[in-house]
Amino acid sequence: MSRAKGRREPFSKAQATARLGYARKCYELGVLGGEEPEDAYAGKVAVTLYVLAGIASADAICAARVGERWRGEDHRGAVTLLEEAVPKEQLGKLLASLLDIKDKAQYSPALIRSAEETRARRVSEQLIAHAATALRG
Repeated sequence: MSRAKGRREPFSKAQATARLGYARKCYELGVLGGEEPEDAYAGKVAVTLYVLAGIASADAICAARVGERWRGEDHRGAVTLLEEAVPKEQLGKLLASLLDIKDKAQYSPALIRSAEETRARRVSEQLIAHAATALRG
């Protein structure tokens, strides 16, 4: 029997708050790691953490808006759920941009360019801010 590649699952506001805390910590550690320009791998680590921050933020946003999150190996399902949860915000595109660089940051031998790291940092900041707003509302 093959395992499902992904599914929606109920997710509470308390769980969403915890995911936002995790997103913030990933972001914070990404900033620290990215501050070592002489380290060739610092950018890869920083971007990996920004991607994790973005995914966790998307979980928090979706939980706050529709009471669900995406769970599965294919994170693109989270993009679809995020677009459904907040259709006018274009947040799905932000998450998709982080997922586009995920493989390069985590699995490729190619290094991350400074512009890619900066973009990933900014996108994760935006998603964290939207998650915080969604949980307040």
